Amino acid sequence: AILDLPPKHRAILYLVEVEGVPYAEAADQLGMTAVAARAIASRARKRNRAPIS
Repeated sequence: AILDLPPKHRAILYLVEVEGVPYAEAADQLGMTAVAARAIASRARKRNRAPIS
């Protein structure tokens, strides 16, 4: 679940997916590059889809 994600992962997903903030702007808000923000969002999405064992 999303609450199980690390704080930065949750933050980037919230900003981009819920608020509709562009990656570059979300990255600035969180103190990272847009490339890093995209990578973190990708990992967070994959992790959120993984089955819980």
